[in-house]
Amino acid sequence: AHGDHSRRRLESTVATDRSVVFVTSSMRLSGGILVLVQYANGLVDRGYRVTFVGSGGGVAPEVAQKLSAQAEVLSAAMTLEEAIGLVGKLRLSWQIARLVPECETIVATHTPAVVPTLLAQHLLRRTSRAVWFHQDYAEMFRDRPIERWLLRHAPRWFERVLTVSQACRDEIAQTSGVDAWVIPQGYSIAGGLPERAVPSAGSKVIMYVGDRRPRKGWDDFFSAAEQVYRSHADLRLTIVTKEPGSIRTTVPYDLHLRPSWDTMLELYRSCHLFVSASWWEGFGRPPLEAMACGTPVVTTDSRGVREYAQDGVNCLMVPIRDPSALATAMDQMLSDPFLARRLGEAGRQTAMEFTWERAVTRFVHALKAQR
Repeated sequence: AHGDHSRRRLESTVATDRSVVFVTSSMRLSGGILVLVQYANGLVDRGYRVTFVGSGGGVAPEVAQKLSAQAEVLSAAMTLEEAIGLVGKLRLSWQIARLVPECETIVATHTPAVVPTLLAQHLLRRTSRAVWFHQDYAEMFRDRPIERWLLRHAPRWFERVLTVSQACRDEIAQTSGVDAWVIPQGYSIAGGLPERAVPSAGSKVIMYVGDRRPRKGWDDFFSAAEQVYRSHADLRLTIVTKEPGSIRTTVPYDLHLRPSWDTMLELYRSCHLFVSASWWEGFGRPPLEAMACGTPVVTTDSRGVREYAQDGVNCLMVPIRDPSALATAMDQMLSDPFLARRLGEAGRQTAMEFTWERAVTRFVHALKAQR
């Protein structure tokens, strides 16, 4: 009997060694989910068993296409829309927690995933090690008091907190007193950096990636574009978004709804200028992706971009929520091809420092390091 018990314990240890479970709020398309997919794929390549556990509703096709076939996805019966009020959130958290398999490490991702992660660790004993990969910031939850409370208090309940930028690390330290590890990101382009395409001679194309949430600066961007259009009659916008809907602007534009990565790459390579108007970002990867393609970038100072963006060195950076300043920088870049070329080349050099191989190495080190 003693031998059987020892053998079962050994088998359990073997099954959970080098296994990581990412607890998510959902597997819908978002920048944060795509970041997790990159880390998961890197872990799979290094021999880890990776599982995603989250709410019901399925996996977005764009996410499924990027996720390694060796990674498992487990979904609760409830969807986010069905988790109404505190009772609904707790029910969904319990369903997610029960799906978590025994593992070496549980990784809480976005703030709503904190509760099911802790339930799986402490109540269901799925692991002895839980970390929080913290990508959120207070402005995301202006009207959600539970999540704001968790942002302030929950970092202290984890063995380690990982985050995506120094700006996020500073905010976590200020609100909870926890010193987080900064884990870099990559520019999401496999292989060598793509060659810069020759932009069209017919129009001056400005690319924007975002959605209608106020903090993404949607209205600010279009306000700035209207101002630039007055002095650049050949202006044309390339808008990439995940949400359908009409766009109110007099500036000619092309709309790309959830384009494939190959299409995204071609858009990055061939536009004259990439613009980010976001108010707040944990990291903000689209400007870095544009830099990787050698495309000149104008960005707002959304905090997280400071991880790689330097005004006048590899981009032009302006204050948030200031369409006039954004328009001035856009006009300056379009009117000065030498400036645009210099900043585009410098941005490309910056992007070379942000590879997913380095990011995954740092991630694994953070998971393995002793407290």
